[in-house]
Amino acid sequence: MQQERRTESLSARLLQQQLLAEVGVLALKGTPIPELMQRTAALVAEGLDAGFAKVAEYLPAENRLLVRGGVGWEPGTVGSATLGADLESPAGFALRTGQPVISNHLEGERRFRTPDLLIRHGIRRAVNVIIQGEGRPFGVLEADKRRQSIPGKSSNWSSRIC
Repeated sequence: MQQERRTESLSARLLQQQLLAEVGVLALKGTPIPELMQRTAALVAEGLDAGFAKVAEYLPAENRLLVRGGVGWEPGTVGSATLGADLESPAGFALRTGQPVISNHLEGERRFRTPDLLIRHGIRRAVNVIIQGEGRPFGVLEADKRRQSIPGKSSNWSSRIC
């Protein structure tokens, strides 16, 4: 049983490294930014077995985060949906604190509110990291899951993140 978990963990890490390398190659090849954001979201969702992911650009004048790339979301989300860039969302919390955010139980969070976009999609878990730009953050990369955990598998994000 323990050997199976180690093998699964190693396989997951190798997949994540392969997907990360793919993002790097796309960036180095000069992939247009909208395509790069969309592909990055897809690769993050795959690598974390998340089902949902998004790249959100910070719009300082509006104090909002615009979803610029994403997978799993209802049609029309990418390019139009926004999230609060303050404590209105896990992404906003990451942006404001400068720290990655991992939440395994959004329904019990006290640090921020869960945005309607996540509630509508039944999201129960989220992980966020800042995408650094020149002199200020560009935005946030977020992966989301509907399910809490799968029997026999780890119950938190930490086991999926290198």
